[in-house]
Amino acid sequence: MIKNWLDKLDLHFLFIIFLLAIVSFMTLSAAYEMNFTNENYTYKQIFFYIFSIVLFFIVTVIDLDIFKHFTYYIYFICLVLLLGIILLAGTDYSAEINGALGWYQIKSVSIQPAELMKFGFILMLAKLLDSHKYKKDSLGNELFLIGKMVLCLIPIMVILFFYPDLGNMLTHLSIFVCMVFVSRIRLRTIITFILSVPTIVGGALVYLYFRNENYFFNNVLGLLPDHVASRFYGWLRPEDFPDSAHQMTQAITHIGAGNISGYEFANDYKPEVPLAYSDMIFSVVGAVFGFMGSAFVIMLFLLLIYKVVTISLSYHENYGKYIGAGITGFILFQVFQNIGMSVGILPITGISLPFISYGGSSLITVMVTLGLVMNMKVNAKKYMFTTESSLDQ
Repeated sequence: MIKNWLDKLDLHFLFIIFLLAIVSFMTLSAAYEMNFTNENYTYKQIFFYIFSIVLFFIVTVIDLDIFKHFTYYIYFICLVLLLGIILLAGTDYSAEINGALGWYQIKSVSIQPAELMKFGFILMLAKLLDSHKYKKDSLGNELFLIGKMVLCLIPIMVILFFYPDLGNMLTHLSIFVCMVFVSRIRLRTIITFILSVPTIVGGALVYLYFRNENYFFNNVLGLLPDHVASRFYGWLRPEDFPDSAHQMTQAITHIGAGNISGYEFANDYKPEVPLAYSDMIFSVVGAVFGFMGSAFVIMLFLLLIYKVVTISLSYHENYGKYIGAGITGFILFQVFQNIGMSVGILPITGISLPFISYGGSSLITVMVTLGLVMNMKVNAKKYMFTTESSLDQ
């Protein structure tokens, strides 16, 4: 039985994860050796990987129906943990880091519930989409489903707003959008009732920025918490707000200096890239390994997304396809956002680079979700005959 299970494992999938782990260890070690950080996080990251891999294989052998059965409990527990950060604010158990909440602090161990919430949110939306009784060409039926999904998203967004944690707000929103797109909701309904609002709001903000820049900075960005607004100030006007733009400009400088194959610092030179071991780790990749190393890392992520999509699409139940869409949404967005903010095309939002950045909560979350994907690969059923109606069950 064990041999049969091992034979069904996707070795290419595991090899991609292995390479990403090696990149993480090499990057964290290089960051310390070249004075990007004051502490070598490599050994802690190795421990996180070992623990995460154990959870990965545990998830792989658990029937997906069990996760489906306990979805409401998992979602509720994750939501309570998320809310607990605010309820315990000001105590020794709820740490404030860089002006924002988001971590439980228990002695030397910190836990970020916003990362764990992604797992619960994906399972929740997958169950809603899978269990919904669809009616063909029924706008009311589609809006009812969207409403249920929005009700699951709202408490997460509200709680994260009070942290504030813009990065994880956008990540959960990306999960929501990707899972809606793979549902049986008609495209015109999605465009009309979901994409129209952010498109109109986003277009209005862009127009206002170019029409009256001062008004935009004072009256629009001024509504945001200072910690969040300063990131936009530094992104849009780095020359006027050098302190807010320091992290971004340093990251761009070191990525550019990496050239094709990377460079080395003098031993007496200490570069200043805040959070180079976590949020801004791609600046270390670019600096140490250059364009070739950066391109290799991006290629690994693209291959990983390809495997997630192909495995989930080949699963015999729509439930698995919905889970795969959610996982694709959150990994793809975090990679795009993290690299984008490191090279200055997006504002800094405090999002880690999956697999590469140091951090236990984020690594555990991404490995557990990928465990669900491997679960689909191992337990996929093949049918000699399939019909369109059977696939829609």
